Amino acid sequence: MSKLVLTRKENTNNKDSAIVVHKKGNVFLTITVIKINGKQVKLSLESEDDSVLIDRKEVFLRKYDGE
Repeated sequence: MSKLVLTRKENTNNKDSAIVVHKKGNVFLTITVIKINGKQVKLSLESEDDSVLIDRKEVFLRKYDGE
């Protein structure tokens, strides 16, 4: 299992606030901090691979729970 816990500050250069999920250099997902407003953080999750699906956990569980 891989795990990364970060504290990020709002930055006008979004590239500096991005996290890349990859396997040996093959990028699956890029997570970017778009905006921080008080205790709320707005994130962008992007994958250029159409086979990689992105869901909120509750949506994922509704789709695949029991399989």
